[in-house]
Amino acid sequence: MYDELSFSFSRMSNVFFSDINMYDLNGRLIASSRPVIFEEGLAGKNIDPYALRKLRMKQKTEFIHDENIGDLNYISAYVPFRNRDNKLLGYINLPYFAKQSELRKEITTVLVAIVNIYVLLIGISLIVAILISDRITRPLRLIQEKMGKLRLGKSYELIDYKANDEIGRLVAEYNRMIKELDVSAELLARSERESA
Repeated sequence: MYDELSFSFSRMSNVFFSDINMYDLNGRLIASSRPVIFEEGLAGKNIDPYALRKLRMKQKTEFIHDENIGDLNYISAYVPFRNRDNKLLGYINLPYFAKQSELRKEITTVLVAIVNIYVLLIGISLIVAILISDRITRPLRLIQEKMGKLRLGKSYELIDYKANDEIGRLVAEYNRMIKELDVSAELLARSERESA
């Protein structure tokens, strides 16, 4: 069964890009995706005693800690392996041999990508806000320009604005006042002619 499990672990190791080791309840190696490490004596065939204590006595559902083989430091994760009846069969170990600098680089890359996405979203929201505010304030600027051109005795220009909103009501009121002002100016001119 050792060869069969080792072959299955090797296939899974290629899929998940991680070594996989399985230990029995006493912490002895059952199978590994990379058995050469254990056969050559680079690593012991027993589980790390500290990890076994945490998993067995403290009933941890997972345990991650630093381990080393010679000068090589790596992160190792352990999880209990149970069958369908929830009976504990052993412990699965996933060592992560990447260097800490590589891990930091990966984390930095992810953080930079997240920051870039946020900056892009903020830039897009600023552009949308400017476009919306311009669309909202354009009719108000038009009214301001027309009111600035009002002079007594001159011809008055009505504002053409079709929307039925608050600005539309303001434009309608402006146009009404312009018509009244035009009538008042005509009456005043007639009155001045008559008195002359």
